[in-house]
Amino acid sequence: MSPERSIENDLLEGSSVLKIEQYPDQSIEALVSCEGQTYPLVWTASYGPNVINPDIDTLKQLLSVEDQPTFKNHTLLLPLQANGHCAADCRGCVFANHREVTALEGFGRENRIASRVEPSTMNMLISKAVQIAEMRGLLNPGESFRVNPLLSGDPSYNRDTLQLILTIAAHDRIEASRWSTIAAKTGNAPLEQFEEATRVMRDHHMNHKARFQVSLHSTEQEQRMEHVWHYSPTTHPLYSFEEIAATFSNIYSMSGYASTLAFVVHAGSIIDPAVLKAHFSTENTWVSLRPMIATDTDSAQSMKINDFEDLYCRIRQEGFTTVVMPTVNGIEQDNLNRGLMHIESH
Repeated sequence: MSPERSIENDLLEGSSVLKIEQYPDQSIEALVSCEGQTYPLVWTASYGPNVINPDIDTLKQLLSVEDQPTFKNHTLLLPLQANGHCAADCRGCVFANHREVTALEGFGRENRIASRVEPSTMNMLISKAVQIAEMRGLLNPGESFRVNPLLSGDPSYNRDTLQLILTIAAHDRIEASRWSTIAAKTGNAPLEQFEEATRVMRDHHMNHKARFQVSLHSTEQEQRMEHVWHYSPTTHPLYSFEEIAATFSNIYSMSGYASTLAFVVHAGSIIDPAVLKAHFSTENTWVSLRPMIATDTDSAQSMKINDFEDLYCRIRQEGFTTVVMPTVNGIEQDNLNRGLMHIESH
């Protein structure tokens, strides 16, 4: 047995790491146990600059099943809640129930257990993820990397979001992070925590690049509510466009970084570029589009490619920097969750 495999066996036998899987593109999924909770860790691929304002030929490539971009690794996806479940459970979200956690722990939508990740747990998860990546040769000792806490959970349901952001910003190997929220008024003030984190990082963590995102999904308020609370038996009010725009403006004035409005796009999506332009500044706001991939029988139908191209062009004509997340329609069903995780990182 090689020394590396011996170390890996010891790691697995320590019971804190329940499972490790590595795939042909070198991405890694792991399940970690801590204090009776189970957390997914994913080292995934990012697409780089080609997804930003692609020309039409590149856009067709990004939407193609056969002709996909080359991956670059070293982005760590982390959860904000335990047991693979998110209290929001949005329509078309590939992170609402992590497939491996669900299979291992038996959690489903009927088991709404969503314990929040605390800063001390976040440090443990990062440490374990780095150990796994170095052991598998994905990360060199001392090498920096990016973190996107985009797995199960949402800042709307975590009162410790500010401290979680600062915990990651203070890590000497994490160069950048991306944070996303549905912007629900649950009492945890996610947008206010984003602003305060930006203010603190400006003064104490200037070398860390944190980007913030609101998953808007529609410019029509009723459809936005339906998308976010598609499966959930309870709902909360959502921050208005004006409140989101004010947060984006404040973050930009402190950091110089634009924030992002994200849309999971399907055939019935109501996304009006003129409404976006009326409420948001092209200086401090980017737009991210991702084709919805059917994850169950209740998912909406995919938008036709020609309609997607038309939507993209109309958003670009309004002056917004636009990110297009590549599709993975052609992947096998067994790899659905893993493949969709890749398109969340850029």
